[in-house]
Amino acid sequence: MRISVSSRLSCVTLDKFPMLNHSVKLKIFLISAFALFIGAIFKAIENDFIVVIADVLMVGIFLLAAFQEATKRERNPSDFFILQMVTGLYMLVVYRSPDVIYLWSYPLVMVYYFLLPHQKAITLNAILVGWSALITYTFMPVEHLARFFVTLSTASVFAYSFSVLVARQNRVLKQQAQTDVLTGLANRRAMETELETELSRLKRYKGTSCLMILDIDHFKSINDSFGHATGDKALNALASMVKQRLRKSDRIFRYGGEEFVIILPNTELQHGVLLAEYFRELVSHSELIDEVNLTISVGVTEMVIGEDWKTCFERADRHLYVAKKQGRNRTISDKEDFLQIINGGAS
Repeated sequence: MRISVSSRLSCVTLDKFPMLNHSVKLKIFLISAFALFIGAIFKAIENDFIVVIADVLMVGIFLLAAFQEATKRERNPSDFFILQMVTGLYMLVVYRSPDVIYLWSYPLVMVYYFLLPHQKAITLNAILVGWSALITYTFMPVEHLARFFVTLSTASVFAYSFSVLVARQNRVLKQQAQTDVLTGLANRRAMETELETELSRLKRYKGTSCLMILDIDHFKSINDSFGHATGDKALNALASMVKQRLRKSDRIFRYGGEEFVIILPNTELQHGVLLAEYFRELVSHSELIDEVNLTISVGVTEMVIGEDWKTCFERADRHLYVAKKQGRNRTISDKEDFLQIINGGAS
């Protein structure tokens, strides 16, 4: 059963699971800017203009971050840079007004672990705790230091633990979302990402790579005649056989239904065709599952530097369509010079 190219390409690519998505980060930046703006107003009433300037600068930093996040511009300042600036201004503010240390230290710790990778969050967290403890020790009664240090450290540990848990869950979810349940291969979401990556690599470093699409011939009749359990066995058997014969640098995906996609880095077209023919011959002369003789049709294309993944995929898919039209159990590629069409009892 063939799935139309247009329906395949309309599939939404799964996000890469950042710690927080754009919408949540945007809200954090805007809420932080608003809260700091209110604080600046109160400090202006108290005529503490140095703190007002620091607060206004932090408001500007968060608004800039919110603008960059909303417009999704390519040259965004990193979250780490933004929070470095905010931490520096925080240190100035608490030095001038130690009483605000209880208001800003705890939320800032939370922001670190929500927005930054663990190592960078820990670095800024340690700076914040150390500076806050020094300010508390210098300007406040000694008993306040122990209370503040214990509570801020506890908040830091909880924030770190929560961020680790979320990151671990995200990794599991990402793996599940990019893995085909039946065969254990990467799925079409992963394929789109990997193909984009390979085309970007080619654009930067040049070279030659190929894309191959395999399709089991008459798969619907296998399901109809022998049942879906047999069809599943055929898919697993083919996936296992092909995967075992690929290089470590090659990537195989189950794209959908009975179709498999293989990315072949650093592979010229004629070598991609030879590999496709090897797989085709191997399948047609092997008894992968009892009482069922499988054959495959293959489309092979050479990736073109500068093209997008959809163009590359559609070209390989057209070759596969031609292979089906010409009788199945054969390989079709870009150039007739490299076509090695071998009829193997195709029907």
